[in-house]
Amino acid sequence: MKFGERIETVITGLDEKGRGNGAFSGKTVIVPLALPGETVVGEFAGKDKGKIKLTNVVINKTSPDRAEPPCPYFGRCGGCALQHLKPSAQASFKLSLIERAFKETLIEIPIDASAESAGPVAATEAARVGREGSPVGEASVAAAGPGRLIEAPKKLHYRNRMDFVFGPQGELGLKEAGRWDSHVNLESCLLVSNEVDECRNRVATWARATGLPFWDNRKYRGYFRYLVLREGRRTGERMATLVTAAGELPESARASLVETLAPLCTTIYHGINPKVTDLSISEELRLLHGLPRLHEQVGDVKYAIHPNSFFQTNTEMAERLLEHVRSLVLAGPHQKVLDLYCGSGFFSLGLARDADETLGIELDAFAIKSAQENADLNGIKNARFRAEPAETLSWGVEKPDVTIIDPPRSGLHPKVRNALKAGKPPRIIYVSCNPKALAFDLKELLREYDLVSLRAFDLFPQTAHVETVVELKLKSQL
Repeated sequence: MKFGERIETVITGLDEKGRGNGAFSGKTVIVPLALPGETVVGEFAGKDKGKIKLTNVVINKTSPDRAEPPCPYFGRCGGCALQHLKPSAQASFKLSLIERAFKETLIEIPIDASAESAGPVAATEAARVGREGSPVGEASVAAAGPGRLIEAPKKLHYRNRMDFVFGPQGELGLKEAGRWDSHVNLESCLLVSNEVDECRNRVATWARATGLPFWDNRKYRGYFRYLVLREGRRTGERMATLVTAAGELPESARASLVETLAPLCTTIYHGINPKVTDLSISEELRLLHGLPRLHEQVGDVKYAIHPNSFFQTNTEMAERLLEHVRSLVLAGPHQKVLDLYCGSGFFSLGLARDADETLGIELDAFAIKSAQENADLNGIKNARFRAEPAETLSWGVEKPDVTIIDPPRSGLHPKVRNALKAGKPPRIIYVSCNPKALAFDLKELLREYDLVSLRAFDLFPQTAHVETVVELKLKSQL
């Protein structure tokens, strides 16, 4: 194939990034923004890991599942991948990601016909998916039983955190889709609230007026790097962290930044990342204004969130996720609940009122300190926390009735997976943000356990991400 050669292909599915996939001469063709059932023509633009890339793409046949993207930046901005796909088709696609991962590892998905237990939203969605089938050209997990996916009520304006990045020309927005070195300047983002939009725009104007340089990812130099904005959707609080390279923020700039943001933000930080690593995490934090923590309410627990702490980015769906995990916990013995990879105590604290004792284990000592602070904030006395590797837990001493694991996107460390198989906790509730990693871990765990239920949650509408919760029981327990 020569560069510029015209190629026609029919899109047969979406990959795990939400990109259209077709075939040509026995090779996979990647066509971003194309949908299953569409016929496209484009020019050969090279290969990416053996897959053909096209440019100057024209869609000759349009899918009935195509929607008009509401965002003017869609297609350039990397923040969303699926605005061009109708919500019902997004739901089926996300379910297909789970089914695809499970099929690759020969795992049978359990039938769960309890849509009612997931609430009216799930029941309604299950009925609709059951009627329409899978609009993305693949069998849907929904076909195995209703109530599989809990959809988010809000498809837009749902995020309580966004990390906006500065570009070398003074852009402030998100990175271009598929690029690490190109930035899309935003004046609005439909994933966040209007107040967050206003904060970003005010900081963009302020930063350009300071005359200070913007970070250049190619040359590893500059000053302004990120603006991290967080909201307490239940508390009305708002936190802004301006992340810069090493160096003092001039006094006049500090004062004008506070004046600019204080009407909208209860907390303002100056964060410093002195390394060339492209991260929005600050090694040093200086409080410029307001409260040292952002507060958010999920269920009956109030969480104090540090600028560098992880917290679920969709508050409303985090509540639904917690309630589902609670329903699984309460379905069996639950006097002692173990929370591995507990972070700042989201599950440990959220379930404390249901158990005699909860124990949170997390390698990050700072996260454990935050978890204990949150326990104290809520007057919770029956939650313990320890900073230690999950694989070193003494199962014979702790003897949990139910174990919750919520690992990072990469899944379980092999030592943790082996510790679970050796320790044999009677019940495991595995919360995963990566179907492939989940399926890989289950392939090993199912030597000792049975998979008894699965439920998916759309915590990130308009993106190709899906959260999955599975319940495991020791084979001897059934």
